Amino acid sequence: MPNRPFRLVAALPFVVCAAAGACVSDPSNPNGGTGVDASTPRPDAGAARDAAPSPTPHDAGVDVAVATVDAGADVAVIPAADSGPDASCATHAATWTKRVGTTTLATLWGTDSDALGNAYFTGQFPGSMNFGTTPLAAVGLNDLPLAKVDASGNELWAHVYSPKDQTGTANAQGALSGQAISVGSGGDIAVTGYYRLLASFGTTTLTTTAVTDLDGFVASFDSAGNARWAVRFGDAAQDRGAGVAVDAAGNVFLAGTFQGTIDLGNGPLTSRSGTTSTVIAKLNRAGVAQWSKVWNGIAVSPGGVKVDAAGNVYIAGQATEAVDFGGGVRPFGGSTDMFIAKLTTAGAHVYSNLYGDAAAQRVDAFAVSAAGEVVLGAIVSGTVDVGSGAKTGEDGDLFVAKLGATGNGLWSNRYGAAGFQQMNGVAVDASGSIGVIGTYTGVLDFGNGVLPTPATANGAIYFAHIGATGALDWAGSYAGATSSQGLRTAGAGGGAFFVTGLSDGAVDFCGHGLTSTVQLPFIGKLSP
Repeated sequence: MPNRPFRLVAALPFVVCAAAGACVSDPSNPNGGTGVDASTPRPDAGAARDAAPSPTPHDAGVDVAVATVDAGADVAVIPAADSGPDASCATHAATWTKRVGTTTLATLWGTDSDALGNAYFTGQFPGSMNFGTTPLAAVGLNDLPLAKVDASGNELWAHVYSPKDQTGTANAQGALSGQAISVGSGGDIAVTGYYRLLASFGTTTLTTTAVTDLDGFVASFDSAGNARWAVRFGDAAQDRGAGVAVDAAGNVFLAGTFQGTIDLGNGPLTSRSGTTSTVIAKLNRAGVAQWSKVWNGIAVSPGGVKVDAAGNVYIAGQATEAVDFGGGVRPFGGSTDMFIAKLTTAGAHVYSNLYGDAAAQRVDAFAVSAAGEVVLGAIVSGTVDVGSGAKTGEDGDLFVAKLGATGNGLWSNRYGAAGFQQMNGVAVDASGSIGVIGTYTGVLDFGNGVLPTPATANGAIYFAHIGATGALDWAGSYAGATSSQGLRTAGAGGGAFFVTGLSDGAVDFCGHGLTSTVQLPFIGKLSP
C-alpha cells in the first residue's frame, strides 16, 4: 500500500475542542472544524488544503503570573550526554533541552533566531507555560506566548498576550494563536496568526465581526517583546495569518488566507467567490500597508513568507491550478504542485516556478539565505524536477531542494521508504548548513543508514543536518513513549539548530530525556 504523508495540525479554539481535550483542525484550511487527535498522524493524500538581550521588566498589562509553577524538569535546562539510540549521538547530542508547557494542546508553531544566537518562540497554549523564570497563565481557550531564550536556553524574557470578550474583559472562550514569527536584523519582532472575540496587543485592540468568527492578525513587537502595533484582517469567514517576515528596515511582510473582503489599510481586497484566497502584503515599520496582492489557487506553507538581506520577498506552498504570480501563467502539472515565487521589496515579480506532475506535491516548509538562495522542504509523490534532475520515488516522500538566487535548481534530494513522513521545519544558518525537522514512522534513511524504527504507530522525531551542497552531515531520531512530533527549527549559529516539538513519555535526546504523561511542548538546541 503506498505511503500517504501526514501533517500535524494546529489546535483551534472551540469549546468542544477544549472539552474533548484533543480537538484540532488544520490551520491551512480556513473552513476547518472537524476535530482530530493531534497525537495521531493524519493521512493526507496531498489534495488541496481548504539585538541584544534585554533585562527590561515584563509589562504587567500583558504578563499574567500564576501562583505556583512546576519547577522540576519542566523548566530546567537539561545538559546533554554523549550517548544514545543511534550513531549520530556520539558527536551530535543535544546541547540542551527544555520542556516549556504544562498543559496538553500547548504548541509552539513559530520559531526564529537572531545573529547573536538567541531564539524566539510563539504559538498557543491553555493553562500555563514557563520558559524558565516567568510563569505565564492563559485566560482563554488559547493564549499567545512570546518568549526569548539565549544560546544556552536561559529565558531572557517572556510575555503572554490574551484574548478578551467584546466588552474588553478576559474571556475563557476567546482564543489567540501565533502561527509564525520573524525577527529582523534591527531587533524588531513580528508575529501573525488568528484570534477569536477580541485580542489585545498593548494599546491596540482587535475585534472580530462575530462571536463565532476567526480573524487574522499581524503584530509588531520591540526587542523586549512589548507590542508596538497590530493590524487585523478578516470578514465573517475564517481568516488566518500563515507567514510573516521582517526586513532590516523593520518592514513587515505578511502571508495569510481569507474569504470575502478584507482591508489592511490600503483598500479592500476581495477573494474569489466561494473560495479561499491568499493575501501577500507589505506594511512599513509603523504598520501602514504599502502594497498587497491577492492570489487564487494556492495555499502557502506554514511560515510561508521569507525575506533576504536585500529585502526581496519569497512565498512558497502548493498550487491547485495554473497561477500567474506576476510573470505570466505558470504551467500546472495536476493534483497539487509545489510553488515558489520571488518578489522585490516593492512587490514586483522576479521569478516564480511550479514543480510537479499529475501526482501530489507541496512545500510544507522552506528557508531563504541572506544571499537569496532558497531551500524547499516538501512532501512529494510522482516525479519532481526543480531543474537539477528528475527525482522519482515512493508516494509521499520527503524532498529537500536548493535553488539559486535566480530560481535555478542547484540540487535536490528525495528521502522515503515504507511508512509516513512529515515535513515540518527547514532552516539555513549563516554558514549555509541546513536543518530539517519532522516526524516519521517505519523506515527512513537520509543516506547514513536507516534511522531506528519508531516503536509506536504515532512516530518519532527526525532531524537531518545537511551541508550547503546537499550532502548529509548527520541525521538523528528522537522518540517519546507514544507520540513525538518535530515541529520547527531555526539556525543557532555555527551549524547548530534550535528545535521545537511535542512529545509524551521520556524523549531520548541522546542520553537524557524529557518526561511527561501527556503530550507537551519542548524546545532544544542540537549541536553541529
